[in-house]
Amino acid sequence: MNVTRPWRPLMILLGALLVPAAVQLAPPGGVRMGIVLAGVLLLCGGMLWGFVLARRELRTGGAGQVWLLAAVAPALLIAAVLLYMAAAAATEGALNWPGILGWGWWVAAVLGTGVFIPVELALWGRGAQGPAVWPRAARGAQAGLVLALLLVLVATLVFLGERLAWQWDLSHFRTATPGEATRSAVAALSEPVTVAAFFPAEHPVGRRVWDYLRQLPTGPTAGGGALTLERHDADLAPDEAEAFKAPGNGRIVLRKGEVTKSVSIGEELSAARNNLRRLDATFHAALLELGQARRILYVTVGHGERTEQPDGGEPRPEARRVSEFRKLAQARNYTIKTLGFADGLGSAIPADAGIVAVMGPQVPFRPAEVQALRDYLGGGGRLLLWLEPAPGGGAAGLAPLLGEYGVGFDPTPRANDRIFGRRTYTPADHGLLVTNAFGDHAAVRALARAASQNPVLLLGAGALTRRPAQGVAVGDLVRAMPGTWADDGNFQFDAAREVREAPVLLMGVSKAPPAPTGAAAAPEGARLVVAADADMASDLLLTHRPNQVLLVLLLDWLGGAPTPTAPPQDEQDVQLLHARQDEWIWFYLPVFTAPALVLLLGLLAARRRRRSTGEDGHA
Repeated sequence: MNVTRPWRPLMILLGALLVPAAVQLAPPGGVRMGIVLAGVLLLCGGMLWGFVLARRELRTGGAGQVWLLAAVAPALLIAAVLLYMAAAAATEGALNWPGILGWGWWVAAVLGTGVFIPVELALWGRGAQGPAVWPRAARGAQAGLVLALLLVLVATLVFLGERLAWQWDLSHFRTATPGEATRSAVAALSEPVTVAAFFPAEHPVGRRVWDYLRQLPTGPTAGGGALTLERHDADLAPDEAEAFKAPGNGRIVLRKGEVTKSVSIGEELSAARNNLRRLDATFHAALLELGQARRILYVTVGHGERTEQPDGGEPRPEARRVSEFRKLAQARNYTIKTLGFADGLGSAIPADAGIVAVMGPQVPFRPAEVQALRDYLGGGGRLLLWLEPAPGGGAAGLAPLLGEYGVGFDPTPRANDRIFGRRTYTPADHGLLVTNAFGDHAAVRALARAASQNPVLLLGAGALTRRPAQGVAVGDLVRAMPGTWADDGNFQFDAAREVREAPVLLMGVSKAPPAPTGAAAAPEGARLVVAADADMASDLLLTHRPNQVLLVLLLDWLGGAPTPTAPPQDEQDVQLLHARQDEWIWFYLPVFTAPALVLLLGLLAARRRRRSTGEDGHA
């Protein structure tokens, strides 16, 4: 028996592996059925072998119950095989039989394995022939069975969590409170605005909305307008609902004169949670749209800017898309239009231009276009220039205009190997600059107050320098972090040829308006923002919250705001999407690794305890 005994567990293991291997790998037909039959016979042989050994040991007064226990594992594995074959052959009817049988064979296989391993270790461990073999095997089988049941429970819960549509939202949420930007927008009202909340009395959502509205400043403003608050139930006050053009409850309506703007919140608290979280951002956007005249933002085309559509209709890379820029500008009450040579860029900028934006030109501007921009700034225009290194010298044509306003541009890309952002995990990441070095300028003062929390990102940025100019005020908006150098293209610092510095990356320029002559009103002074990187306004980097805040502040400053304020924080929940095929390891790691570690630690502890007991007994 000592010679043939090792073949029994090998028979069981081989039989347990042959059946699924045949179903998965062998082609349908006689070969598959033969392999499956061989696996079943091996399992049955291992089970019968255990019963034979149990009967023999019981007749001679040995530990026959151990071999009975050893026969349980192949019996469970045989049940798993039968269920596995049934699941493969079943068809889905009123019940999902393939799924039910599949879950059954998996449970039987796990339970059989949980009993098989500890019992076999007890039989083949030290002292397998002694009287202690039965207690050790029983304890091992019990521990293995408990661990297997735990594994089945965890896997079943994970399965249910993925397949069932049950949801419990236990996250904490609070209604947003009016931020600095919203309060500033209310203070800047030039005409009276009435805000009406349409909810039933003591409504849970309406109560939270009213708590938000009550924190807004009401009464006359510095701009001559005023904010008035009202509460109505659309069902009980149909006249007020008609006056505000409110189709029903569950909304806020803003009215200025005969113009209204509705903000839908919802009546069910579960459905209104996200709207309440981002109420300040939504209300602020509605207030801007209603309280201010919509302005025009022209973006230039014809020089390879990021605003142009590519040839062939192929999708643009993320670094060339500007959809986020458009969304932010529209949220600040701007209408975006293109400005090409035939649209006035070659002669005169349209008079309704609130801001002109140049986003990463690859081709130099023509002299006539530069002159049109010069005349536009001379009349108090607002210009936003996003420059970048370009093979064709896209910024070269604008150099004379920049020099007149005290700004120079060095197109050599900058890099920093001490403070940088991770994107490709290669030395090229040294070109992804991270900085929170904001200047003392009104345009970025809101960011500078919390600089450590608002690092902006720039990719492949050049550098700005000061040039002598008369009648302009040039301020540093953003500087690179110390240790930045002008890179030669290898993204590695060479002390022999390169110098570490902290160059200026963004500048703000303002020019005082000329003195009025006679009865004519003097035009407003020009404002100009120059950035040494156009990527920071692309979709690649503009999804970064500090970059968004910086862009909004620049738009507000160019629009004439004396002290721009950061936009409200949008606290809308973001859905996290994970591809199972890409992250399968995170599914199987807690299901299998944790129980395996518990089993390993238990085996080590048991072995140590046996050694300690053996040494004490020998002493």
